[in-house]
Amino acid sequence: MNLRQLEYIENIVHYGTMREAARQLFVTEPTISQQIKKFEEEIGFPLFEKNGRIINLTKEGELLLPRIRNILTLVQDLEQQINEISNPLSGQIHLGIGPLTAIRYLPRLFQLFHQQYPKVKLNVVQGGVLELSELLFSNKLDIVVAPINNKTRQKMEINNTECKILFKDEYIVIVSTNHPLSTKNKISIIDLSSEQLILYRAGLIREYILSIFGEEFKENIIFSTENNESTRELVRLGMGISIIPKFYFDTWSTNDLEGIKSLQFTDVDIRPDPCVFYKRDRFTPEYLESFIKILINFEKQVGIK
Repeated sequence: MNLRQLEYIENIVHYGTMREAARQLFVTEPTISQQIKKFEEEIGFPLFEKNGRIINLTKEGELLLPRIRNILTLVQDLEQQINEISNPLSGQIHLGIGPLTAIRYLPRLFQLFHQQYPKVKLNVVQGGVLELSELLFSNKLDIVVAPINNKTRQKMEINNTECKILFKDEYIVIVSTNHPLSTKNKISIIDLSSEQLILYRAGLIREYILSIFGEEFKENIIFSTENNESTRELVRLGMGISIIPKFYFDTWSTNDLEGIKSLQFTDVDIRPDPCVFYKRDRFTPEYLESFIKILINFEKQVGIK
């Protein structure tokens, strides 16, 4: 039994196939297959069962996975702590950024941090809240900045994750100024039942809407976008309406807002409050603590009113 075998197991689980795990780890598929076979022979039972190219854990494998991840986390923390002792002002931060986070302001925060720790590298990953949280739980990210709801917050607590709200926000609807709804200033979520929607491909608002209208409402979502710039242009062209955090709307320039009208909700009971969350049980280097403090003081740093 060795650490490399444990890494292979964790990556197969994370990526879903042996081929993708091999690609991500820059090794051949037979290499991983042979090492998994040796591991299974050593422990006396199989960890995986195949269904075509898809590989799932056996019941025994599911029991061992948390232990395997804990061991890998401890090794990562040990390596990080050794590095901090040897080079206290250098290292790297793996940061996850949610799709609806105030990305325009983050470069200013990065600049503040870089002035204090010029030798620390920032590796940024953008994605949906659910996929970023999974990367955090599997220790592939150090911290995540993204909007979360109560359901996600409960999941964070179960996974021993700290969550701090950066500032308060709310969802709004954006429509083309040529859309019939543009005559209104407020709207109910029920008013969307017959509207064509443009939403981010995965996230809290999509999850919330489908919980209200049911899975069949997916047919109303005509565009699934990767960023809010694409969403804005599609709305401007009258291809549909969208739902975004008000804060993001407030950062748009006069040119960005041309041809677009915003409407307030009267009854949406979720808030896209951007949060910073990180694992409580992970070793936290000095530079990461400093970065988290900058994020927590977000309002003061960027002058949000």
